Amino acid sequence: MMRFSEPHALFAADLLTECASTFLQMTRGLDVGLELAASSAASERRAATALHARRDRDTLVAAAAYIAWIGDHIRQQTARVRIADVEAAARYCDPGTDEMALRQREIAEARATADSFASLHLAPTPPPRPGELQGELHPGILAQLERAREWCEQAIWAASQSNTTAMEAVGSRLRVLLFWVSGQCSAP
Repeated sequence: MMRFSEPHALFAADLLTECASTFLQMTRGLDVGLELAASSAASERRAATALHARRDRDTLVAAAAYIAWIGDHIRQQTARVRIADVEAAARYCDPGTDEMALRQREIAEARATADSFASLHLAPTPPPRPGELQGELHPGILAQLERAREWCEQAIWAASQSNTTAMEAVGSRLRVLLFWVSGQCSAP
């Protein structure tokens, strides 16, 4: 039997939004390192570190884009299921009743939400998965990665509360993301 939990799906999407924001915040720290390396007083070691920081910045931006794509698709799936749900409920309402008026309003709201996703023109396939981080990560970035890993684990659990084909695909992508984040957390 198909099962879809709207609250759990939206919770997963919210966790992924936090995760993507965390990756983008991490790039700010790398930007500071890049600015310091660009100064004329920068040592050779700092210049070499900057090369890794540039790659790591691009990797973190790619991770944020990948996560944002997954979250947007969860929200889009939620909107589609919501429309089907309220339309099905409306079929059991007597015409002209307050209950039918309420269902019609819910249908209009659900369609408006779905239309907002249609205007985004979400790609049917995700952006490329992020590569490995290359540089030495300071403890602050490692702590942020650990927090992102925890959010990914929670998002996987929340997504698993639905068993639609789309949500199962989301779960697979989230497991790939968790594997990536976990690998980065163990970096020196």
